[in-house]
Amino acid sequence: SFGVSDKIPATDNDSDKDNNGITVNSKEGLLINVDISLSLTIKPDMVPAIYQKYRAPIKQIISVFVRQTIRESLQTQFAKYSAEEIYAEKKEIVRQAAQTFLTDRLGKEGLIVSQFTINDVRVPDQVTKAISSKVAMSQEAQRANEEVKKTEAFARQAVARATGEADARRLAADAEAYYN
Repeated sequence: SFGVSDKIPATDNDSDKDNNGITVNSKEGLLINVDISLSLTIKPDMVPAIYQKYRAPIKQIISVFVRQTIRESLQTQFAKYSAEEIYAEKKEIVRQAAQTFLTDRLGKEGLIVSQFTINDVRVPDQVTKAISSKVAMSQEAQRANEEVKKTEAFARQAVARATGEADARRLAADAEAYYN
């Protein structure tokens, strides 16, 4: 059995040969660059059929067919979510769904996926800034709520102190009036 475990190389059509990323669109149409790794093996009994179908070396099959299949699986999944959701919380859900798609699609071709990893998701700067702003605002709101609680606690202390002092003065006045 032949095994491959690597970043998927750029194709001859890709403008940046050193970039192993795959670019897809989010639900709102923003471009997202995804770095992935894929480990796969070839079913030995399928080698002749693979050669007959593609008539190309395995590296070319991977850089063209497998890469395009990965792009299709990622695009299908990323299009379901906003860039913020993908960046913040949905990356693993997208990865699992893409791996299921790849296992099924590539398995039919005699290529067995053993691992599919999303190494990095790069969203546009505006999304990163929006998420950072949201986090900062949330932290500020939490601080403000804590300050309100602290102020309310001090106010309750002041009321309790004033009530206690008033009760003490009333008792002293009542005692003085009683003895006079």
